Amino acid sequence: MENTANLKKKKPLFEKLARLSFVLYMISLYVFVDKLDTVAISRGMFVLYAGFTALTLLQRKRINIGKNILVVYMTITWMYATTFWAYNRFYATEKMNTVWQVFLLFFLTYNLFAEEEDAHEYLLKSLYISGISLVAYSIYTYGFSQVLDMMSQAGGVRLGREISQENTFGMYNATTVMVAFYYLLYRNRYKLFHIAVIAMSFLFAMSSGSRKALLMMCIGVLFLVYKRYGLKKLYKVIVIAAILIFIFMMVIKLPMFDFISHRLEMTIKTLEGDGEGDSSSRARFKMIASGWSIFKERLLVGYGADNYASVSGYGTYSHNNFIEILVDFGLIGFVLYYLAYAFAMNNLLSSKQDAGKALSAIFIVRLLMEVALVTYYSKQHWILLAFFLINDRVFEKNEGNEELIEDEAEFEEKPEEKLEEEKDRIKEFLEEEKSDIYESEDSCIENEESIFEPEACTSGSVRE
Repeated sequence: MENTANLKKKKPLFEKLARLSFVLYMISLYVFVDKLDTVAISRGMFVLYAGFTALTLLQRKRINIGKNILVVYMTITWMYATTFWAYNRFYATEKMNTVWQVFLLFFLTYNLFAEEEDAHEYLLKSLYISGISLVAYSIYTYGFSQVLDMMSQAGGVRLGREISQENTFGMYNATTVMVAFYYLLYRNRYKLFHIAVIAMSFLFAMSSGSRKALLMMCIGVLFLVYKRYGLKKLYKVIVIAAILIFIFMMVIKLPMFDFISHRLEMTIKTLEGDGEGDSSSRARFKMIASGWSIFKERLLVGYGADNYASVSGYGTYSHNNFIEILVDFGLIGFVLYYLAYAFAMNNLLSSKQDAGKALSAIFIVRLLMEVALVTYYSKQHWILLAFFLINDRVFEKNEGNEELIEDEAEFEEKPEEKLEEEKDRIKEFLEEEKSDIYESEDSCIENEESIFEPEACTSGSVRE
């Protein structure tokens, strides 16, 4: 007899190829997308992924268009509408071409995985494989000994430019640290391997000199510990957090990490506002203040996509997604854009599955990091948002079908027992009905033949 696992349908060939090409595309985003001489590889992987996904959806003969898709579509439509009154219409139109492309990526990803029970776990595995690939490619590019030499140089040298932008390189490695720590915390297999991945990814994240990467690792790992044990085991959370903080404080004092330690110290001094701090942090705070002033002048509708650079006079983006959305698309665009985040947060923070808890940590740290980067046209951002929004659909489907699958499996395993139980139940029901209908006050029915001659009982009553 078939067991529960065998009751699930095997995946069609196109769907298998689409899922495989998704992993390859994720690897390309980590390794190849940001360099002119390798970006063609990433574009090729996207064409492959989009093609197999489209074939999968055609084979299924259905697509998912629910509140999640509609909210995102309304957001993109409003963004496009702002091009008609944009301060610089050329910039707005060019940026919206990119936004429509990432919306297509979002739409395909959401529909490919919306009905998959393992969607979240598959994303985590894809992120993990991509992160390991980035570590391997980084070692190939720099050489492990060269990494240590460059980090130990006076003043420090930021790594990552040969592969990607330094901050992006650092944040990808920080995400890998979080995913590896999730597997270390929630799984009992391959612990030494996960520890090795954490060590290497941490080294490359720190070598990038990215303060965002450093904060992502700290906040994300601590949040994972909290989600693992919760308030019911608060003592464990406190003890593990204290140990991790102690280890981190010891590691960051090593000479090879002087560069990022100095950058973090300068940022803190800038926040304190005592006149010290680094020029980069001071410039970004001024850009945020300028953006807030500009936003208030066109409160509701904004200035059009990618127009912060023109309106502010800085000639570049604001390095803050909240300000960028407010200035470019106004308060209407801001509410629509972050409404999808609200749906995602509700799904993930209420998740009871391990993978959902891990994604909630990634969601939280990425949301916090948006104070220091712009994400609304990022490919990885829209891929992750698609998975963040899948959560409630997967759980709703699973909870509704779980009991049915168990019942079917039980019936398949013991059909004879089930049939005997049904026969006994029917026989008992008929006996009760016979007793109710043909019993009379005078007890005139003496044998089973009276069943076919109820009129023979002259003084009895028949119950309808």
